[in-house]
Order: sequence, then C-alpha cells, then structure tokens
Amino acid sequence: MQAGFYAVLTLQSFDAKTWFWLAVHKPYTRYLEHYGAVASVLLYLGLTLRWLRHQAAAPRWLRWGLLATGALYVAAALDPLINSAYLPAGAPKFYLTGLVLPVVAYGLALLGWWKGSGDFRPVGPIAVPVPPGTPASVPEPTLTKAAPPINPDQLRRVVAAFEHEKLFQDPDLTLDILAQHLGLTPNAVSQLLNAGLGQSFSEVVNGYRLAEVQRRLLTDDARRLTVLGLALEAGFNSKTTFNRVFKEKTGLTPKEYQKKYQATQRDDSVSAAS
Repeated sequence: MQAGFYAVLTLQSFDAKTWFWLAVHKPYTRYLEHYGAVASVLLYLGLTLRWLRHQAAAPRWLRWGLLATGALYVAAALDPLINSAYLPAGAPKFYLTGLVLPVVAYGLALLGWWKGSGDFRPVGPIAVPVPPGTPASVPEPTLTKAAPPINPDQLRRVVAAFEHEKLFQDPDLTLDILAQHLGLTPNAVSQLLNAGLGQSFSEVVNGYRLAEVQRRLLTDDARRLTVLGLALEAGFNSKTTFNRVFKEKTGLTPKEYQKKYQATQRDDSVSAAS
C-alpha cells in the first residue's frame, strides 16, 4: 500500500509533491512509517527468537545478534523523540535510523552468509530404540553405503565425542562447535553423521540427550532431580522441545515412561530371584 501510494505520488506535479512533503509527510506520515517499521521489525524479531528456541542447532551468535538488533530498534524508536528535544524544527530527526541501522542490517546479512555452513535444521524424529524393560541406549554406529565414502576413524571420533566425552550435554552445542572440537569442517562432520549414522546433527544430539534422560529416569537420580532437571543436565535447553521429542519417540510422557518401565524392572528382579 505504501509503495502504491508513492507510485501515484510520483506522477503528480512538483507543486503537489512539495505540498505533500511540507504539509503531510514531514509533520505526520514519516513518523507513522517510522514507528510502523520499528513495530514490524520488533514483531518479527520476537517471532524469530521464539522459533529459535525450538531449534536444537541454533547458533548462539544468531540469538545475540537478534537481541542486539532489537535493542537497536528500541533506540531507533526513541531517536526522533530525543532529537526533537534539542534540534531546530526543520532539522533531520532520524540519524540513527538513516545511518546506523542499514550498516547493522548488512552486517548481520554478511555474518549469516559467512556462518551459513552450519547444520541448522528443526528437531526431527529421534531414532533411539527403547527395548521393553530396559533403558534406551544409542545404537552402535554402523557404516552405510554412501558416496563419497566416509572415514571410519573420523566416524569413531565423532561417536566418541558423544559417548565418552558427552558433548551432547552442552546445551549450546552446534555443528560448528563439534567440528572445531574434532578438527574437521562442519560439512565433513555433517556428512559423517548422515552417511555413517543415517541421521542429521540435531537427530544425533537429541537422540543421545533423550537416551540419557531415559536412563536416569530409572535410577536414583530421578528421586533427587525433577524431570526438567534431568532434561537440562542432558543438554536440552527447552522444556517444550524436550516434552515434544520425548512424546514423539516414546509415545509416553516422562512420568508415564518412568512408571511403566520401573514396574517392568521390579517384575524382572522378582523373576530372577525366583
């Protein structure tokens, strides 16, 4: 609508344009456009940050960048008000918006392009089997036929980073961080996970996290920690994500899972003693 209005305005006479600028736009509509743009950007930033909370591999720099952009746009909302307090009536009022924000926007775009090699996927189904009566465990890695062929030693290093070093317990773990830890490129690690384990980065990470929670739900740890506490210690950084992943994989809530398999364990113990 705004673009259409200005398209019509360009066809008007110079006198009409001058009148519109002096009588309408400068005192009224430019402020409407300015605050409408600020409100729109802040709304999209809020929705984006909300969406990022459900992404297992969302990089920390992106969250901080969006928060910083939001702070800058809050300052932009105050910019014309502050400038009006000490500048003459006809002076420009939008220094921050006109000079600083475009630089920040281009800077964020370049940063996103530069960081674009990371694996940034929504959380998908977790392929971790749960044998009846026993805590779930992540299956041993099996090499699958893929092109190009993967390096078995590198794959073992990747799996060891999860199973022995337990990097999955870091809630800020990303593909870039894992790759840096292994001395490999993010693309190489992503290829190892997809070709060697048949899973994406987020699927592998959440598989280990889920298996850790399932294991500890059937131990004494569940008596001293809440379910959320176990999830956070396993690396989940969102209660919503944990509950959704747990329900999708097991078909049960954590309490239902605990009740079902603790009862199975007691029955197995009685049978063994008999």
